[in-house]
Amino acid sequence: MGRNILEFQDFDLITPNEREARFALRGTRIPSSRPFALELHRRARCKTLILKLGDRGILTYRSDSPVDYRRFSPLKASPAE
Repeated sequence: MGRNILEFQDFDLITPNEREARFALRGTRIPSSRPFALELHRRARCKTLILKLGDRGILTYRSDSPVDYRRFSPLKASPAE
């Protein structure tokens, strides 16, 4: 497997997918995405976290407001006619 996302401390932006985030916080039992993303944001000490959740969209946290998070649903692709 690749590197642990927590090796990149104090970056402006990290954008792990859920698998990379779970690997970084292995042993941590946080089942839901929001508190899990907050814990990753706290441990990485990054300014902005964008956690990619696949078909569930993305979740973001910013260091200037750790209680302020945003969740974006994935875009639905429409077949071209």
